[in-house]
This record gives sequence, C-alpha cells and structure tokens, in this order.
Amino acid sequence: MPFILLLLAGMMMPVQSAANVQLRSAVASPYLALAIAYFIGFVLLTILCITQKNTLPTLFHAVKTKPSWAWFGGAIGVITVLANLEAVPVLGAALTFALILTGQMVMSIVIDHFGFFHMPKRKVSAARLIGIASVLSGILLIRFF
Repeated sequence: MPFILLLLAGMMMPVQSAANVQLRSAVASPYLALAIAYFIGFVLLTILCITQKNTLPTLFHAVKTKPSWAWFGGAIGVITVLANLEAVPVLGAALTFALILTGQMVMSIVIDHFGFFHMPKRKVSAARLIGIASVLSGILLIRFF
C-alpha cells in the first residue's frame, strides 16, 4: 500500500506544478499563485484537523517537545514549490522532476548515512550510488536527446 500511495503522490507532483503554472499566468505573480494554492491547502488541512480527535493537545505537546528546526518543513515546501513553478515552464516537467529526484536522492543518502535530523543511520551502498548515476544518466538523455 505505501508503494502505491507514494507512486500516486509522485505522479501528482507534475500535475501540481502544471496547475501552479496556470494559476501563476492568471494572477501574474508566482508568490500570489503559491499563496492561493497554499491557502486552499490550509483550508483543506484545517477541515481535516477539525475532524481528528486530540488535535490541539497534540499540537501543544509538539510545541513543547520538538526541536525548532522541525517547524520549518512548510517554509522548505514553499521554496521547493516556488522552484518548481519557475523551472517547469523553462525546462519542462520531465527535466525539472528528474533534477528534483536527483537532489532528493543525494540528500536522502547524506541524511541516511550520517543520521541527520534524528533519522536512523544507513550506510551508503554501491547500489544507491548506481541509482543516483542512473538518474543522472536519465537527466542527460532528457536534456540532450
């Protein structure tokens, strides 16, 4: 089940970028386009949170116990989506997401290897490095052929 869900989530990322590009062309501002998109997401998440039990006590506990860097995921998301919004019209969806995938794989291997952000350590393997090299080869094929 997680594999199918993740595959579907990955398939939605280029759709999200295409929607954001269209919204940007309608409002003539990447920042306003993302503000609208994130506002809609905020409303949806607020509805989902309201329907869950113990949301506020859980939030108050998290504020007291989690490190300050754990609260910056939303800001990182804005930067990531803004980069997608700017890159897709110039590079195309395939090259944009191939580059994103490469960045994700490289950073994931670094996080796994060193156990950054309280993640369990996993050593770098030849297979993982070959995986990154394969994606880099794919980028070259997408870009130049």
